[in-house]
Amino acid sequence: MGNLTPPYGDNGSFVQPMLDATDLYVEQLVAIAQYYGFDGWAFNFETNLLHGNKSARQLVTFLSRLTTRLHSALAGSKVVWYDSVDMQGIISYQNELNANNGPYFEACDGIFLNYNWSTAGLNSSATYAGDRARDVFAGIQPFIKQFDTYQSLQQADQAGVSGGLFAQSWTYQKQTDSDPFEKREQRFWIGHPPQYPKPQNCVASVISERPLPATYPLVTNFNVGRGRMFFVDGSQVSAVGTEPVEVHWGNLSAQDILPTYRYWTSAGSPRLFEPRICHDAAFDGGGSLLIAAARSRKGDSIKLTLFNVALTIPADCTFSLTFMPFNEASLPELAVILACVSGDIALPQSATGGAGWQTVTTDLSSHAGAQINSVQLKITAASDTLTEVAVLIGELKLMDIAAPQYPAAVMGLSAVDSVFTQSAMGSMISSLDLIWDAPIDDACAWNVYQVLDSSTNVTYIFLGRAFRTAWHLENFVFGTVQEVTFCVQPRNRYGYNQPLGSATAIVSVTWANQDSTNIGAADV
Repeated sequence: MGNLTPPYGDNGSFVQPMLDATDLYVEQLVAIAQYYGFDGWAFNFETNLLHGNKSARQLVTFLSRLTTRLHSALAGSKVVWYDSVDMQGIISYQNELNANNGPYFEACDGIFLNYNWSTAGLNSSATYAGDRARDVFAGIQPFIKQFDTYQSLQQADQAGVSGGLFAQSWTYQKQTDSDPFEKREQRFWIGHPPQYPKPQNCVASVISERPLPATYPLVTNFNVGRGRMFFVDGSQVSAVGTEPVEVHWGNLSAQDILPTYRYWTSAGSPRLFEPRICHDAAFDGGGSLLIAAARSRKGDSIKLTLFNVALTIPADCTFSLTFMPFNEASLPELAVILACVSGDIALPQSATGGAGWQTVTTDLSSHAGAQINSVQLKITAASDTLTEVAVLIGELKLMDIAAPQYPAAVMGLSAVDSVFTQSAMGSMISSLDLIWDAPIDDACAWNVYQVLDSSTNVTYIFLGRAFRTAWHLENFVFGTVQEVTFCVQPRNRYGYNQPLGSATAIVSVTWANQDSTNIGAADV
C-alpha cells in the first residue's frame, strides 16, 4: 500500500491544502495507485490539524470520497486510517476504536490501532465495530514483541479483531552472524524448524495459509526479489560478485509467487534433503529452488508440498518444469504430483541428460475438470552408491494454454528528458528516460538492453528489468561513440520473453556536447 505521512508536528499546514481541494487530491492518489500497482492507501497523520474539528470533518469527507473512488478504479483496494488524530483535530492515540476516532473508521476500510492497546480495549473495539470487527487492526511492533509477536496476534484474534504488524524488517535489521536473517525470518513466520501441518510459536500458528488466487497461469522462478546476478531464459546476463553470499541487486517487484510452505516434507525424512533458495544459478531472475542431500542411497526420497492451490484444470492446460543438476552432484529422479480431489496426478520428469537447464512439458487436457488442491514435488535418489544428490528447480508453470505464446513488441519506444554532460576527463555522459507503450495484459515486465551492432554480429548488454513502461538511466557513459541504441524486450505472464531480433523495438540516442534537455527519437 502507499503510505501518506505528513511531517510530524507541522500543525496541519501540509494536510490542509489537500482537505481544501479534496477532488483534485483524490484523483491524484487514485492515479498514483493505478500506475504503481498499489493495493490502496494507508494514512498516518501524526500531526494536529489546522482548523481543529472543522479540518477533522473535512478529513472524514476526504477519506470517504477516496475510498469510494479507489474501489471503483481498483478492485480489492483498501484505505486504512491510523489511530492518531481525534475528531477535535488533535493528536490523541486512543488505542481502541471509539467515538473519538470512529468517524474515520466509518469513512474507509479499516483502522490500524496504536500499539498500547489492552485486551479490554480490543473487546470494546470489536463491539463498537459490530460486523466490521475484522476491519480493526491491533497494532503490533515486532521490534518490541520480537519472536513473541504471534502472542499479540493471538490476543487480537481472541478478541475478534485483526492484527496489524509494523516494521517486520526487525528480522533483517537485527540479524547477526550467529543469528542470520534467513533463520530469523523462518522462526518469526513459520517456526524454526517449521512443524507442518500445524506450525507452533510463530505467526503461521495464528494465521492459516490460504490457497493461491484461483486464476491461471501459475508461474514461478522462485525469485525472492534479490540476487547475486541476473538470468534471462537460462543465460546469465549480468555480472557476478566475488563472494557466494553477496547480494548485488534487490527489487521486490521482481519477486515471484513463492511456495506456500517453506518447506513441508509431507512424506519421507525432512533431514535427508534440504530445500532452500539458491542465488548461484537461475533460469530467470536471481534465484532458484535448490534441493540437495549431502549423502543418500538409491531409493531415498522425500515429497515436498509446495503450493496450496484451488484450480480446476481447463480444456487447454499444460504443466512444465525446468530443472538442472547442481554443480557436480548427481541428478535425482523427479516427479511432480498434482494432488486433486479425484486423486493424484503424477507427472514424471524424465531428464534428457546434460548439465544445462532441461524443460519437461506435459499436456493435461485429458484431466480437464479435475480440481487441484496442491502442487507437490517428489525427489528420489537414483544412484546405488552413497553420493551427493542435488537439483535446481528454475521454473514451474501451470498454464491454461496448449502452446507457448510470446508477447508482441512494445510500441512508441522513445528516449525523453535526455541531459548530456561531459566530465573533466572527457567522458560523454547522459541521463535519460526510456518510455514505451504495451498492449493491455500482453506483458508484465520488460528487459532493457543496450544494443551493439557490428558488421558481423549483434550483442545485447542487459541493463535491467522494468515493471512499468519506463526505465531511467542515470549517468550512462557513451564511451567513444556518438550514438547509443537501446531495445526493450517484453515478458508476459506466462514467463515467455519476446525473442530478441528484428522484431524487437529499438531507439537510438545521439550524444549532444552541451547541458540540455533533448526529446529523443521515436522507435525504429
